[in-house]
Amino acid sequence: MPSDQLGSAPSGSQAQSGTGNLLDAQGRALNSAAGQLQQTGGQMDEFIRTQPLAAVLIALGVGYILGRIGI
Repeated sequence: MPSDQLGSAPSGSQAQSGTGNLLDAQGRALNSAAGQLQQTGGQMDEFIRTQPLAAVLIALGVGYILGRIGI
């Protein structure tokens, strides 16, 4: 008998509301991460324009290290 159960599952509207809130939070987090990535990309672009030799040396160093560890 259903009335004998101690707990009950959320109704359809409650489950959808909870899922919607989770999706909204994930969407906000994704938008925030995308904004931070764009900002970082802009900073890298500015660094490369102002310090081209340093940028090339850093890229070569990272490539060398990744090559040595086999990635």
